[in-house]
Amino acid sequence: MAFLRRYMHVIMLAILSLAVFVVVSRSLENHARRADEYIYEKTVLSFTEWLKQPEPFRRDVLDRCWNIGGEHPSVVKITSGITWMACHGRMGDLKSLRLATAINFSLLIMLVYMFARQFMGRAVSLVSGIMLLCIPAVTEFAHFAEININLSLFWVLAVLFFLKGLRGRKAWVCLSGVMAGFSLGAKVTSLIIPISIFIWLLLFSRKRLAELFIPFLITGSVAFLLSWPSLWPDPVTGLIDHARYHMDAVAAARGRIWHLAFSSFFSNVPIGMTVLFILGIIKTFADKNSSGFLCLIIIFLLLGIFSAAGIDSDGIRYFLPAIPFFCAICATGLEFIVKPVIKTNVIYV
Repeated sequence: MAFLRRYMHVIMLAILSLAVFVVVSRSLENHARRADEYIYEKTVLSFTEWLKQPEPFRRDVLDRCWNIGGEHPSVVKITSGITWMACHGRMGDLKSLRLATAINFSLLIMLVYMFARQFMGRAVSLVSGIMLLCIPAVTEFAHFAEININLSLFWVLAVLFFLKGLRGRKAWVCLSGVMAGFSLGAKVTSLIIPISIFIWLLLFSRKRLAELFIPFLITGSVAFLLSWPSLWPDPVTGLIDHARYHMDAVAAARGRIWHLAFSSFFSNVPIGMTVLFILGIIKTFADKNSSGFLCLIIIFLLLGIFSAAGIDSDGIRYFLPAIPFFCAICATGLEFIVKPVIKTNVIYV
């Protein structure tokens, strides 16, 4: 009984995560194929082709199998490759590609709880995980072979491990760097993570900046290079070409309304969560919650970059990696409302 009381929140969330996986996996074919899923399929097939090559590290093989239209089969996309190889015979190509997203989304509910537990109570952390299910646009993207919602998993792991490293072994910081490196190997917007951590260290732990950020940066750089084999023969030229590719993509997608990113984001989350987010910001400042500030830095840095560049954010899609941190702040806002009410014995939970 003592065990059940201690881990009740974890058990409840594990059951919820399993239920979410069952529901999402059974409805994967209820959504039409998205245009970018064709590219996803090509990168997955190119990765499986690479595994069959007798000389997989020959330069022409690496170029052919790891560069698809300026992109590459990143670690995030390889998760779809694994589910495709394991299940496409029974489930078909599209459903087996999408299965990785369903798995990652279900795991994300648990991971948001584990992340929030680093600086919140059990009940509030539980709410953080549940709030992922309260945004219809997020649950919709959980049905696609789509990079951004899968990337959320790596962003949360990177920040979770970093916070654990602050209070424990430095190995957690190195593992955080690995997750950040894998994220950057998947999408350039993942630069948000090291930049946010650097800013946070400057604000809250300047004396430990070198001690924490240097191993984070080194392991992250190594993980980034390892995640992209086609860079190995000539990493400098490869990185320059990759930067040019993204600069051209940004120039082509550039919009004119500076606040489009903010309106796109907040128009795709329920108004109630927007209110809770504002209250969560107030509580974060009132409590001087340093971990909460890290969440806010990640969210507003991502929104700010898209706004400053005037880029069309395609609704909430490009902001999905920051959604777990948004949910954590929303849960803080809910605590801001509910806790005083509980203390006055008006309601009981």
